Amino acid sequence: MIAAESQSAKLGVWLFIAADSMFFLGLVGAYMVLRSGQPEIFAMGELSKTLAAMDAALLLIGSAAIATAARCSCRHRLVASLAVALIAAAGFVTITAAQIEHPTLPMDALQACYLSLWSTHAVQVIAAMIAILILLVQAIRGKTLPAQTQLVAIYWHFLVLLWILLFPILFLTGT
Repeated sequence: MIAAESQSAKLGVWLFIAADSMFFLGLVGAYMVLRSGQPEIFAMGELSKTLAAMDAALLLIGSAAIATAARCSCRHRLVASLAVALIAAAGFVTITAAQIEHPTLPMDALQACYLSLWSTHAVQVIAAMIAILILLVQAIRGKTLPAQTQLVAIYWHFLVLLWILLFPILFLTGT
């Protein structure tokens, strides 16, 4: 990737992150307004804070792995780092799916916002997994893509930051 293309791609990723941030801001705003208006409905049940903390840990492990991948020049280390990031992302999606599949909350507008925030984040992690898998396959074939790896790392770190912001809103706020 030449320098101008690299800069354009990086700008594109940052514009996507800005748009995605606005989308999540709307979801978080709707969630908080509905929750503040009907806290008694939310008190009927909750999802596991322990599993959500495990999700956070997996995202942080993936973040460290993708950061290593973005900096390494050794193909074997790149493959290992991308594999760790992919496994961590798969763990996050598995835990998220297990919690969403068995919610203890009655479904209304409030819980719909709650699950929308959480599941939308999981879908974004799946998108990152696809990008990581593409990079991993290329690395296994011997082709390293440092500029693309850096772009995926930027997006991954955004997802981690987003989860760090969502975690207390979804799991630590009292009713």
